Amino acid sequence: MIQSHLYSILPAFIHIRSKDEYSVPWLQTIVEFVRVEASVNRLEAETVITRLSELLFIQAVRAYIRATGDKNSGWLSALKDPQIGQALAMIQHQPHEAWTVGSLANRVNLSRSAFSAKFRQLVGEPPMQYVTRVRLTKAAAALRTYPATLVEVATSVGYESEVAFSKAFKRYFGLAPGAYRQGRRSV
Repeated sequence: MIQSHLYSILPAFIHIRSKDEYSVPWLQTIVEFVRVEASVNRLEAETVITRLSELLFIQAVRAYIRATGDKNSGWLSALKDPQIGQALAMIQHQPHEAWTVGSLANRVNLSRSAFSAKFRQLVGEPPMQYVTRVRLTKAAAALRTYPATLVEVATSVGYESEVAFSKAFKRYFGLAPGAYRQGRRSV
């Protein structure tokens, strides 16, 4: 339960630059260990890679929190806010919902304008832009891991048509969902 809640409130991407003062010096070492284990053909390599990946994840989240934790705006501040944090969790848990600024505002007991302004201030982007980003990121993950049809993926993240989904996906990722799926399989 706690683990799934943690994943639901993390941003879609955590980008840590090696030159950042908050980066963890041995992140690169962990990545190198994973690369070496992946290149050897041993039964225990999968277990070692899994454990190293867990360490990498923990350290990346720790570095991200240190880098952003002292700011008054941003994703972590948004999570601390009772209303915006609740909205972020709802969007993550139910990307398929027909979210609007009004429906999100109603669910967290704010006016539409107050919600929109507060969300933008704390999250750093408008609510519907965030909804789109979450939906498309979840769709990309589904395309990488599940054999579902494009219609099924589109529906699972809140798009009513494959055409609308494909247009949004291509605009965001720079290639069509089918091409994205094929590219990920060949990697």
